[in-house]
Amino acid sequence: MKKNIFSYLVLIASVTALFAQNNGYIISQKAYIHFSPTFQSWSTNSRFNIHETSLSLAAYYPINRTTSLSLTGNQAQIAGDVDKMSGFTDSQLQLSHHLVNANLVLSLGVNLPSGKKEFNEQEFRTSSQISYSFYNFKVPGFGQGLNLSPGLSWAAPLNDKIAVGFGVTYQYKGDFKPVENMVDSYKPGDEILITAGFDFQFSPATTFAADVIYTFYNQDKMGNLTVFEAGDRLTISGQLRSLIGQNELRIISRFRSPGKNSYYIGGIFQLESEKTTPNQFEGIGSFKLSFSPGLALTVQGEIRTFSKSALLPAMNIFGVGVKPEIQINKNFAISPRLIFYYGDVQGGTSLAGTDASIGLSYFF
Repeated sequence: MKKNIFSYLVLIASVTALFAQNNGYIISQKAYIHFSPTFQSWSTNSRFNIHETSLSLAAYYPINRTTSLSLTGNQAQIAGDVDKMSGFTDSQLQLSHHLVNANLVLSLGVNLPSGKKEFNEQEFRTSSQISYSFYNFKVPGFGQGLNLSPGLSWAAPLNDKIAVGFGVTYQYKGDFKPVENMVDSYKPGDEILITAGFDFQFSPATTFAADVIYTFYNQDKMGNLTVFEAGDRLTISGQLRSLIGQNELRIISRFRSPGKNSYYIGGIFQLESEKTTPNQFEGIGSFKLSFSPGLALTVQGEIRTFSKSALLPAMNIFGVGVKPEIQINKNFAISPRLIFYYGDVQGGTSLAGTDASIGLSYFF
């Protein structure tokens, strides 16, 4: 699945920061290392099971008050009624720099090709299985080629209640061999993301943010032959955040609508008659109860819906979960999470899922 949310996160951070600059810093000045083991499991009433156990590592370091550097990477093991596989993912290096007087953020994302690739036939089937977005696996894929994502975003307040932002990111995608013994390398098409958003402050305690992302995909090539072109994608998202005393309410919604893909079939480049990638809506509501400065509990509910596509029937997935947050001291924090899912698939199949993780963070 093709996606790049880095420019979206940069824009959100830029707009949000405009209402929180009293301390003179644009970016967080607290460095951290975050480690999170995660277990995710899905089963159907037809007795199909798939499980993923992953370990993720994220590090963030503010070089100075306007420049930050982050690094992420994962390792995962897949098991169940699929061919087992395990390996490391690619690592992502991200650098951002704020030009304060110009209200600009310059960013560069680098996908380092450290992950498992050149799969055998069995591994390739499993890697295709975990890429389905309804599973929402922490690791939906392993290795690709060297990718570079330079980006530019601008955000500024219009008044004391409204801020707006715009951004653009170009993602260069390097070639790689996804399957062993391939003669020609596979070159995914480069991507261009255009982002626009606003943040409205209803009151000192309540804000609403909305964003639109449009992604253009170039053609994928195998050697010198064009073999695939993903349909352009529209993503619309919104977030309401309200502080109620020491507690916090968040409501997040997101809608993704990809276009039809095109394939090279029988010597002709053809547009598919029905989408293979479904439209998707996601809604998440959470309420964070703060019992003390070092102890909080978030209760969360969510819904994800997928339209019928050429590959999959329509489905609805519901989730409910809890996430305690324990700040042991100024340097260490623990954040376990447990979510249970239930889904119904058009045609009578039902889904059941579990997502359990524990986050360990060290701040310095």
